[in-house]
Amino acid sequence: MKKQIFVILALFISLFGKVNALPVPGNETTTNTATTFVLSNEEGRMIDQLIAAGYGNVSLYRTLADIQDTSGGVISDEFLEVLANCPAGSPIFTKKLKDYEGITGGIAINTDGTVFATSIKGRSYYGQTGYSTYPPNHSGVGRELFTYANSPEYYIDVENGGKTYKVFAIAWSSGETPQPTTFVLSNEEGRMIDQLIAAKYGEASLYEILIELQDTSGGVISDEFLDALGACPAGSPIFTHKLKDYAGITGGIAINTDGTVFNTNIKGRSYHGQPGYSTHPPDISGVGREIFTYADSPEYYIDAPNGGKTYKVFAIAWSSGETPQPTTFVLSNEEGRMIDQLIAAGYGNMSLYEILTYLQDTSGGDMSGISIRRFSRIFTQYSTVMNMRAYQTESPNGGNHQHIRCSPSRGHIILMPKAAVIRHRVVIAYHLCFEQRGRQDD
Repeated sequence: MKKQIFVILALFISLFGKVNALPVPGNETTTNTATTFVLSNEEGRMIDQLIAAGYGNVSLYRTLADIQDTSGGVISDEFLEVLANCPAGSPIFTKKLKDYEGITGGIAINTDGTVFATSIKGRSYYGQTGYSTYPPNHSGVGRELFTYANSPEYYIDVENGGKTYKVFAIAWSSGETPQPTTFVLSNEEGRMIDQLIAAKYGEASLYEILIELQDTSGGVISDEFLDALGACPAGSPIFTHKLKDYAGITGGIAINTDGTVFNTNIKGRSYHGQPGYSTHPPDISGVGREIFTYADSPEYYIDAPNGGKTYKVFAIAWSSGETPQPTTFVLSNEEGRMIDQLIAAGYGNMSLYEILTYLQDTSGGDMSGISIRRFSRIFTQYSTVMNMRAYQTESPNGGNHQHIRCSPSRGHIILMPKAAVIRHRVVIAYHLCFEQRGRQDD
């Protein structure tokens, strides 16, 4: 019986020792003396960068788990397991990263579940004997760098509450490359915000608008940026502010990775075509709709101060407004009396719509205008709020036209089989149903 108890006790001691034995980064040895990892907010402001990237509301423990993949093994599974075994309610679980915004030193995160402020900096040990840094080629400039002791004798002693802790690694940033924090929706001369509101996006939140615009942004609005926004706390302005709240503004809206928003006078036109900036679509084929002007590299991010903090604008969505959309075709009965000639030729009983269909083949393609994409958007938006019914009629040239009937006092929308015909018909239908009758369905 005594032998069994001895074996069980020895096994317990062995397992307990393994849980608390932390690997030394860079080699296979273990030690029981490593106790502390430091998150430093020295010159590169890594803590502030992480907060700006949407991590402000996560615990210190969760922060280490989130940056583990970029640490190159410096933050080990074993270290995270030791932290995870600390009592519920330990400061590593209850303290949020945002609690340390703007500090000039660092946060010591300890295996006993405690945390405290420290003046230890990664820069002080970077490149020194006994210490290595990941990434080794400094490719982490502007984001997390991990400087760690190569062996236990290089652990850094730090005193707190009468106890000596052993720091084995420091996460920091050199600060040479700023992190992007802000996307601007601009309502400058092209009135992109007003266009989106008119296109029935007024009730969407600012976050939802960026999701809607992502497909047309050519990658400017990235999944990573949307993920950072999506991680912001419920109730953040990016979720609660509607696009319609900004109707008619003359500037833009700064949408930030910390969940905040503010008005700004930054305009896409000011940076379009300037060195260090590119625009999608590159040929400005988006004139009259969304254009995305963005910084080619971090040194061209645009500073946007607000509330004592400097945000970094990496892109602006705007519209040039230089090309108005075609809405009207004129049949003229001037000196040549074309209308009278058509009537004399037997076309007097045709509708104006049918006359344009007849004239299209001899127009050389001039009867085109609004794109199918714009038509699809208009029809989709209004078809759900109108009293409509569909029926088929036969055209003068034998083709079938599909008519979508609005409520009787508002005319009708005509859908034609041929793309060129569709583009032209939409102009007439849009005005007939929505503008000539005062847009009663808005």
